[in-house]
Amino acid sequence: MGQRVPQKRKDDFARQLKAWRADRGLTQREAAEALEVPHATLRNWEIARVSPRSTLRLMLERQMKG
Repeated sequence: MGQRVPQKRKDDFARQLKAWRADRGLTQREAAEALEVPHATLRNWEIARVSPRSTLRLMLERQMKG
């Protein structure tokens, strides 16, 4: 079984992702393309339904900073 991600961590990532997308004026679909993930995945991350695994999350955070 996989580990459960604490809700606060999901919420923090969701806020960070939304801010990154808003700063760049991207739609969810455009942001998903930029991050190379399905649109539904990005949408679920933004509403904190799910959170990416830690290794993917680190890669995404680096990509969002760059």
